Amino acid sequence: MKKSIYAIVALLFATWTLTSCLKDNDTVTTPECSITSFSVGDFVSQVKVTRTDGTDTTYSRTISGKNVFFNIDQVNNVISNVDSLVSWANVTRLVPTVYADGSVVYKYANDSIYYYFNSGKDSIDFTNPVEFVVLAYDGVNRKSYTVKVNKSATDADSLIWTRLNSADITLSGKSHSVVANNHLYVFADNDGTPTVCSTSFLSEGVSWTQPETLTATDNAVIDYASVVVFNDVFYALGNDGRIYQSTPDEHGQNWTKVNDLTFKQLLGADSFRLYTSDGTQIMGSEDLQNWITYGTSHIDLLPQTNISTACYTSKTNSNIDVVVMAGLNSALEDYASVWYKLSAYDNDVDQEWNYINISSENKWALPKMEELQMFHYNNHLYALGLSTDGSGYQTFYRSDDNGITWREVTSLFMPPMSLRGTTEPISICVSGGNIWMVQSGNKVWRGRLSSL
Repeated sequence: MKKSIYAIVALLFATWTLTSCLKDNDTVTTPECSITSFSVGDFVSQVKVTRTDGTDTTYSRTISGKNVFFNIDQVNNVISNVDSLVSWANVTRLVPTVYADGSVVYKYANDSIYYYFNSGKDSIDFTNPVEFVVLAYDGVNRKSYTVKVNKSATDADSLIWTRLNSADITLSGKSHSVVANNHLYVFADNDGTPTVCSTSFLSEGVSWTQPETLTATDNAVIDYASVVVFNDVFYALGNDGRIYQSTPDEHGQNWTKVNDLTFKQLLGADSFRLYTSDGTQIMGSEDLQNWITYGTSHIDLLPQTNISTACYTSKTNSNIDVVVMAGLNSALEDYASVWYKLSAYDNDVDQEWNYINISSENKWALPKMEELQMFHYNNHLYALGLSTDGSGYQTFYRSDDNGITWREVTSLFMPPMSLRGTTEPISICVSGGNIWMVQSGNKVWRGRLSSL
């Protein structure tokens, strides 16, 4: 009834305005009858997903209106969202908030009735473009806008997950995944007796070797979480502080001591060097015999656990690696420890490791999350860990500036549905456009962008 009254009043008002006040059909563009701001409130949409057993289900997801930005083209009188919404977004009941120099009415396509617009309260169907008209307060001028809400035909940026129910893998406890020689290797804690198992990518992650206990010279115990691949060879730290290596032929099972140098941590590798720390400095080596210092500042804030290192080619120079390291440090209560380096053979370009300071100016530092994992995929850095509210794994955090700032991802690029809410440890690695997730037990997921 209320809408009908609006319609009648608006129709009379619009008819009077369009026939009595305008001398011709030309639209007069003056500052006194323009839309100056257009936004929409939060809205709920239904997302359809397919379970691993092939059946379909739906769940509700709220899209924040704060993340939908509209451009106002005052020349062509068109208002549209800058970035298209996801294909499943429900735009049939959007509630716009409009600021304008004058009164606003609107009408749908193929409709002769103008409705008075109640900003911030009226819900409007934007399945098709809607015409908004601003009526100047002087009763003479008007300006008409076409408002379009664009949606993607397909979700090109959606992350599609496949649960490998037939994967014959059994893991116990925490794990650490690496890629080498076209295989995915998973090193697991196994109640204090580290093991390794692997799968060839040719089997698409289905056929796995049986877990084998790690053995090392001098009866050392290999730190499964420290395993790094450098020049196609596995390197890891033993409980004696020495570095051990395992060739691809040994499949990460048999380990040999490299030398008698001792270190506190094995941090990661890039295309040029392997990096370690002795507790007072960060060191790098090309041959594991000669070591160079690559940083002494903030050593007390180096990651102590859950160390992840991502290495990728610089966008501006193919001869330079960008290396980002993240992990947990007990001295940091609320945030993760994140480090950054530019690496190259050229000493004029090669840099030391730099700690990314957490200051009041950076409101988007990577939050501290238990079981933190970081990786590089599709030109972005992503991090995932257990939510601080106790709800398990929920969403990724993404960085587009090499680890300086991180934003929570709330749509499209999401962890597997069956992983969310769980708390069992996972390990993540990337290969061939796929993201691999392995969780304690026998759970394996393979994720890939729909555009790929």
